[in-house]
Amino acid sequence: MAEARQLAAAAGVANARFEVADVQVHPFEAGVFDVVLSSFGVMFFDDPAAAFGNLRKALRPGGRLAFICWRTRAENPVFTIGFAEAAAVLGPREMPGPGAAFSLANTGRVGALLSGAGFGGIEFVKADEPMLIGRDVDDVLEYELASPTATEILTGLSPAQADELTRLVRDRLTAYASPGGVVMPGAAWLVTAEAV
Repeated sequence: MAEARQLAAAAGVANARFEVADVQVHPFEAGVFDVVLSSFGVMFFDDPAAAFGNLRKALRPGGRLAFICWRTRAENPVFTIGFAEAAAVLGPREMPGPGAAFSLANTGRVGALLSGAGFGGIEFVKADEPMLIGRDVDDVLEYELASPTATEILTGLSPAQADELTRLVRDRLTAYASPGGVVMPGAAWLVTAEAV
């Protein structure tokens, strides 16, 4: 939050206020905000219906909600090439489930949540952009190897199995390598709605 304040001050923005709060339960004053924005955050609400309802309460009528959230895991290779997925291919583990990051991938579910919270004019636009994951395969592999998931998986394997698994992840990363780095497609929704 300190950085946000510094950036606002450096930009000459004097009419901004910064708070850290759980929007599911924060006692927002009714109808005081014009816009609610989120970048890859709203997928992690424990109770999305309560959170979107509370955000709607905080918006004035006609206020705008806009957020970006991941589409499916399958459309985002950055989530499907790592050690957990590779271990599932080789057999020692099951494929990971969808996870919270993809909790708003289904437009029908999101539309129902937003409508139920008091939003209308709900629109979904595909926001597909290439994502630079690392400067090269070794850079990304080093990051992957340091992850808690990889550490847990590799600890339970023989050296030969660990080498085979690491080779598989390296091969998967190599498919996305280019002179500009390791670049993967990213698939998200840009969701907009209006407080009614």
